[in-house]
Amino acid sequence: MGGNFYKKLSDAYPETQNGDTIQARLASFKEDLVLDKDIAIKLKGGYDTSFANNPGVSTLEGILTVKWGTAVIEKFVIR
Repeated sequence: MGGNFYKKLSDAYPETQNGDTIQARLASFKEDLVLDKDIAIKLKGGYDTSFANNPGVSTLEGILTVKWGTAVIEKFVIR
């Protein structure tokens, strides 16, 4: 996604294109996330502040809905 930084996953998703990866820092995101574009993306969590390593997991405290397209989710806890 070109190194852009967003505070929320739901802000990053509209900018994604087919094959993109959203990298999330080791944090808890309190929001709902709706994936509704006909694309394939990856959502990878647990990254440190430099986004060089992902030693942990991120948490999505909300609802994840995949309406369209596909998503590979790695290193995320969804509550």
